[in-house]
Amino acid sequence: MNSILAQISGPPPISFFTRNPKTKNGFLTFCILFMGFQIWWIAALPASYSGNRYLGLVVGAMLLLNHLSFSFWFGPRFTVFVRLLALLVAFGGLAFGIYSVMQNEAKRANKSIEPTIHSSAVSGEARHD
Repeated sequence: MNSILAQISGPPPISFFTRNPKTKNGFLTFCILFMGFQIWWIAALPASYSGNRYLGLVVGAMLLLNHLSFSFWFGPRFTVFVRLLALLVAFGGLAFGIYSVMQNEAKRANKSIEPTIHSSAVSGEARHD
């Protein structure tokens, strides 16, 4: 158990993002700006928007938490907490994305199945297709 905890809470492995502080902090800046843009976008959308508003925000949270958890080292307990939170948000975001795609496809299928009513101005009768 201690070896598993040591692997989870240890410092991140050397990678492209952890080797150079400019890339590590640059991607962190990108993630924060992306989240800020998504919040602004959600606030700017009209109330009549029927699409999924929050999918970009979920993607931004997934990017930010994964970058924080695997590119920075805070201490054993906080690192474990951030990494578990990143995994929860990643799986939750994946489930949310799949659900929203299925919901949009169901809406699209129901719109194409619904019968349309054509009214004939000449005969005054309604015709169902």
